[in-house]
Amino acid sequence: FHGNRSFPDKVLSGIVGYDGTETLDVPVMNRMARRIAHFYRYRGFHDVRVTAREVRSPNETRAVIAFDVHEGAPLYVRSVDFDGNRALSDEALERMLFEQIAAMTPISADETPALDDPVQAEGRTGGRSRAMAQPDPATVYVAEAYEEAARTMLAAYQDRGYLAARVAVSEVRVEVERRAAD
Repeated sequence: FHGNRSFPDKVLSGIVGYDGTETLDVPVMNRMARRIAHFYRYRGFHDVRVTAREVRSPNETRAVIAFDVHEGAPLYVRSVDFDGNRALSDEALERMLFEQIAAMTPISADETPALDDPVQAEGRTGGRSRAMAQPDPATVYVAEAYEEAARTMLAAYQDRGYLAARVAVSEVRVEVERRAAD
């Protein structure tokens, strides 16, 4: 891994999830790069770019995959506004949005505690790192999560009898200089 300042290699390796059983070809490497980018986006790095490349040893008997990570600056959501909602409060809609973001946030295998001694009662040290703090879903903007949340909100309205209700993400304003979205 190159360029990853915010997350250690071990965490990103847990996201890649490569177990050696698949043949390493360009589509597989690109899929692994997309997993890493997805992980970063759900932690506020809206502009992250990840590329994968194969690096061979001088005698070409071994190869490793190198991931070049360009994190960019984090982007934070300052506010979310709901217009036209009457049957569901802003708070209820926000809760649906934040729950959707939290549910879709990828977790590295390294972020989950070891199950054999989850509280380290046996005094072990090392091994897996402590679980990393998850971002506040209220501060993260990922378009796919917002669209999925809109579908959840629509279903909630329809469950309440509002069969003609429409829910959509209408506008997202991103201020690049301030690294903020509304």
